[in-house]
Amino acid sequence: MTLTIELTPEMERRVRRTAQSRGRTVQEYVLDVLGSQPEPPPPSEHEATAALFQEWAEEEEALTPEEAAREDEEWRQIEHNLKANRLSLPVPEV
Repeated sequence: MTLTIELTPEMERRVRRTAQSRGRTVQEYVLDVLGSQPEPPPPSEHEATAALFQEWAEEEEALTPEEAAREDEEWRQIEHNLKANRLSLPVPEV
């Protein structure tokens, strides 16, 4: 992967000086610095769920009115079928 970042002139001088003082190229030094960073912790179950809901919200916002109407109708049909099937199931005795 190629990554381009804009550094201030002072930051560029610092990176170059530090790399040179360690006998490394700028690329080697930056890769060393990035590679020494700890892995971020895996997302918690809550964060993963929140991210999924956010993704769904963004997908829904991108729907055209026709697509949204079609999805609403599909959900109404699913709800109808669930209710119909539930009424046909035997009720367990308690």
